[in-house]
Amino acid sequence: MSDNLSAATANVRHRDRRHFEQAVFAEGLSAESAQTLRGLAQRQWQQRIATVVPELERLIEADHNLGRQTAHRARLGRFTYHAPMNEDGD
Repeated sequence: MSDNLSAATANVRHRDRRHFEQAVFAEGLSAESAQTLRGLAQRQWQQRIATVVPELERLIEADHNLGRQTAHRARLGRFTYHAPMNEDGD
């Protein structure tokens, strides 16, 4: 969670929006539709992992082979959150 907060804070503080941060908001969903959305996100996440992990491994190996300094870390994530519209998000 701290990486998410760090990215959001940095994007607010710096005009260059250095971290990718995007979201879609929807309201007016039923509980059933919210659960359907959760399942969709899970399926898409599995597809993303199958693409991204091999690429990350390739990049790490290339950096190592080229003798580059490897002092950076990255987190790629996805989240869903749903609650009744009268809740404040806690």
